Amino acid sequence: MVKLNLKEIFVNRFQKFTWKHFPSHKDLFLCFLSGVLFSSTFHSLNFLPQWFRNFNFILLSPLFFSLMNLNKIHKTKVRIFHFIVLVFIFSFPLEFIGFTWIFTSIKYFFGYSTLLTSLVYFLICSLSCIYYLFLLSPFFILSQFKKDKYFKIIYLFIISILMATLEHIYPRLSNWYFGYSFYYNINLSQIASILGSYGLSFILFYSNLSFSFLFYSKTNLSSILYKKSYINLGVLSSFIIILNIISPYIFITNDNKFIKIGFIQPNFTVIQINNDLTIDQDKKQENLEKLLINLDNPKLDLIILPESAIYYQFGFSPEKMTDIVNTSKKLQTPILLQSVLPSDSKENLRFKNKYSDIIEIEAAESKSFVIYPNGNTSNFYTKWKLMPLGEELPFSHLFPKIADKYLIETKQTIKLLNGNKAIPLNFKNYKIGIFICYDSIDESLSNLLSQNGAQFFVNQSNFLWMAKSNATFVFSIINQFKAIETNKSLLFLTNNGPTLLFNKNGEVIFNNKTIFSQNAGYLEIPVNQDISFYSKYFLEIKYIFVLISIICLILFFRKLI
Repeated sequence: MVKLNLKEIFVNRFQKFTWKHFPSHKDLFLCFLSGVLFSSTFHSLNFLPQWFRNFNFILLSPLFFSLMNLNKIHKTKVRIFHFIVLVFIFSFPLEFIGFTWIFTSIKYFFGYSTLLTSLVYFLICSLSCIYYLFLLSPFFILSQFKKDKYFKIIYLFIISILMATLEHIYPRLSNWYFGYSFYYNINLSQIASILGSYGLSFILFYSNLSFSFLFYSKTNLSSILYKKSYINLGVLSSFIIILNIISPYIFITNDNKFIKIGFIQPNFTVIQINNDLTIDQDKKQENLEKLLINLDNPKLDLIILPESAIYYQFGFSPEKMTDIVNTSKKLQTPILLQSVLPSDSKENLRFKNKYSDIIEIEAAESKSFVIYPNGNTSNFYTKWKLMPLGEELPFSHLFPKIADKYLIETKQTIKLLNGNKAIPLNFKNYKIGIFICYDSIDESLSNLLSQNGAQFFVNQSNFLWMAKSNATFVFSIINQFKAIETNKSLLFLTNNGPTLLFNKNGEVIFNNKTIFSQNAGYLEIPVNQDISFYSKYFLEIKYIFVLISIICLILFFRKLI
């Protein structure tokens, strides 16, 4: 019988591992620096001049430079360890600083103490390293099969195309693409109307790789590489400059047809009393009906409300909808609203509590629709993407029993079901593409709505639990690119503000700059029936990027490049 010597396995082997096996202090600092600097793209930083954002082209260069040198490490195990450590040192500060809105969401939905919320947030930021290991894996693959060999310029293209593809196929709870960090450059961002965020991410990765390659060739004392790196940078810079010059003449156009709407920013907040959410009367200056009455304007085509305005005002029961119908009748103006309504499905959840009482959690759906003064409604749109933790347990479709247990333990009163139909709302002669809050992260929804005839978009949101974080800024950028990708105007209307209107070029043409207070007003939203190249062929573009990535890998593994 063979005896396992645990001391030999764990203690002696650990003693053999020393600090010499860690990456150098320089590489650790460079990766940390990249993470901190790039996290700035998730915050508005309005106190900085606009030109500061142009450093976006080099913020990832320190990280890429460190990863380029992995091929100098001879032992595979040490190389793997270096790769994991360097990626973690980059990803943790990026996630920790960039996604602070997740912290506020956890604290709101679970009611944890600040200490416990911080521990959960630390865990989430740490686990996000898995995504970045996947995203940056091309560096490790190249270093593994090109040991002791210099980087080539062709590798810059391979890594960029692979990373642009990998970030789009990895399943995530929030789809913020690296290419979105170009939001400040409207001219360059127009590439998204042709190639979507794939094209912008490719440019971001390639530009940062080109700068890191310049320093890589210099430190490796290769005059040939050094000259090639300058030529590569020159070509890249020329391309970006030319694109910025010609973009206003090729891509940027204006619409000449408009729909006049009124918007309400109710700024309703709630307080928690015995696990029940109740309207905070101190914060609700006016009720919804009075806000609507004060907006009375016979020339308005439509009045639009944000997500949850009806829920907090009237509840989600169908019979309470008569209140909003009566208001629409008084104003003689249709009202576009979102409300949580009971589902026709048979997915109600029944269980016994600790007192053996039978309790039923009703299945419901978050829907948007138009109510007319005569009480009729338009067709309904059902929310696609439910808010993780707030409205559902992440990946609940894979673990339905655990998801049901989560609803019970968190004392949910309803079980929200998600929709799967990308159907615009029919309103008079218009077709309105709807996002309900978290829907905006979906990669395909906006394009499918555009294909189905949507002439403009409305994102009805409620950031009640994230109002004092960077959530509004992050999601405004996501909505900006939805407008560019589809070539459609988009109204981003939130409960707590601000209210933003993007034209089809992604330019902000209205910003009420009102946060944490009630506001109402009128807008003319540009509408058009054109379908952008990306919206028309977004699936084909995805397949092309995947195909090019596979071809690059095949050529690489067969040592043809």
